[in-house]
Amino acid sequence: MKKKEFLSLKQGSMSVTEYRDKFLQLARYATAEVVEDREKQEYFPGLNDELQYQLMNHTFPSFHQLVDRALFTERKRQDIEERKRKFNNSSSSSNTRPRYPQGQSSQQQGYPQQQRSQAQ
Repeated sequence: MKKKEFLSLKQGSMSVTEYRDKFLQLARYATAEVVEDREKQEYFPGLNDELQYQLMNHTFPSFHQLVDRALFTERKRQDIEERKRKFNNSSSSSNTRPRYPQGQSSQQQGYPQQQRSQAQ
């Protein structure tokens, strides 16, 4: 049963670290499939599609280096998403015009008569 779980293991919502730990835990039940380091790399494609796509053109000398690269890629992607989120939050609030309470205009805000005509 554990061997079947290993063969169908997918990352899903797990982090790369959680996926790696689960992979290594279940690999003990599928020893024939992952005798060598190269075979571990072949059975590690349960990673999310985005990570697989970013890693597929690389050849890694060891399973450990594959996992390290997946962790690095995941962190970079999270950093980019965080920067996008911060940028979107800051840019959306700076693009709004100040609002005056209903019925209040720039005249009532205390602008001198001369500046009011220039502001309007």
